[in-house]
Amino acid sequence: MTGKRNGVAVQLRRECKLMLNVHCICHRLALACGDANDDVNYIKVVEKVLRQLWTFFKNSAKRSATYAKAAVAAKALVVQNDKSKKVIAKKVKKACKTRWLSTDLEIRGVFEDFVPLTQTLGLYKELENDSTAIGLLKQTANIQFLSVVYLLHTVLPALSHHFHLYHFQLSSQQLITRSINL
Repeated sequence: MTGKRNGVAVQLRRECKLMLNVHCICHRLALACGDANDDVNYIKVVEKVLRQLWTFFKNSAKRSATYAKAAVAAKALVVQNDKSKKVIAKKVKKACKTRWLSTDLEIRGVFEDFVPLTQTLGLYKELENDSTAIGLLKQTANIQFLSVVYLLHTVLPALSHHFHLYHFQLSSQQLITRSINL
């Protein structure tokens, strides 16, 4: 809302000439990350595949249940103590282009549950000859897709952590300033 001619900041500045307009650094960071993604063409492809995966499972309770069973079975094979029996299968998370931190959650889900994900897609390919599952399986099995998921799985948690840390510090500073001014 910081438009040059008629944004909120401009309208408020008309009322109060001494107003100082500061754009939120966290929002600027989110915009910069979104713009950086636009410059790397294959990142757009990965984002598209992630959205298609989310849609594939979101639109069908049967597919979601099949994926959940595969995820629980895969996790049960890896860890077999009593605490691991409380494992809850994850749903495929939705990545949103305007909220790039949501991509971190989806990348983490694809990275951690890649085997159950591809098993579920393979099952729908074999049993139902589902064209969407066939296309998604082909795209997710691509080495370039796997490389980008691995890279993003390494980078996004650090960015997300720093973003949340800075955002928390900024919020805390604002609360302290408000309480002092009261």
